[in-house]
Amino acid sequence: MSLFFHITEGIKGLTKARLATLLSISSIMLTIILMALFIIFSLNLNTWINSFREKIEMEVFLKITVSEEQIDELTEKLEQIPGILNTQFINKEEAAKRFKEEFGQDIFDVLDFNPLPLSFIITLEDRARNLNSIQKISGMIENITEVDEIVYQKFLLETIDKYINFIAIGVLFVGLIITVIAVVLIYNTIRLTIYARRDAIYIMRLVGATQAFIRTPFIIEGVLQGLIASSLASVIVYYLVQFVIHFIYPFLVFNNQIFIFLISFGLIIGLLSASLSVAKFLKSF
Repeated sequence: MSLFFHITEGIKGLTKARLATLLSISSIMLTIILMALFIIFSLNLNTWINSFREKIEMEVFLKITVSEEQIDELTEKLEQIPGILNTQFINKEEAAKRFKEEFGQDIFDVLDFNPLPLSFIITLEDRARNLNSIQKISGMIENITEVDEIVYQKFLLETIDKYINFIAIGVLFVGLIITVIAVVLIYNTIRLTIYARRDAIYIMRLVGATQAFIRTPFIIEGVLQGLIASSLASVIVYYLVQFVIHFIYPFLVFNNQIFIFLISFGLIIGLLSASLSVAKFLKSF
């Protein structure tokens, strides 16, 4: 009976300051939509960055004195280095084919002989596809006497590693700002509701109602605001995502667990902000 009463009172509280409640729910809904869009952007950006990382390889060129008979031994040395997933040996014939594919001209149209060195294409483990790890691997490969030169996409790695840190900081900063905005909105709405019901609160105290009994409906009201706002936001985000996938960008990456996060975020923010507001403003009556 007590729980039903508190829930009923919490629902009634939504109608006590209707304009403030409507503005609060609308603002929180827009705030949560903004957060969802930012999460989706970050998720896709991370996917794009990982797709670039997957293409990162190292090419190890061997000295001209190295013969193909030494390849098995060199392959074993390379594959023992931590971070290297596998190696692919490129002989002179394959090197000539790669040259033609890359430059559109046969090496023998330029020279009477094939000067291209023997080499290895090295595929790295996922955890090693960053500048710091590749530099360490490169240092270990350089210690192999048969190695002449190591080539990898250093500039691309520097760019990715540089901006991934900015992105991580941006995600935390935007998430914090959005959370603060949502807390302030519900906080002020509950404050207005408490003020509108100050006479009822005073009467409940006169008849011996406990502090918890008085506080609970307001907290439920805050939770309901967060739940309504996050539910509406989730519906809007769902249709926005479907629209983008079908009409703009069919490769958009999206995880349905985002909806669970949005609903949970709304509930937690509603509970937190209502609790803070009630704890402060009920002392005034």
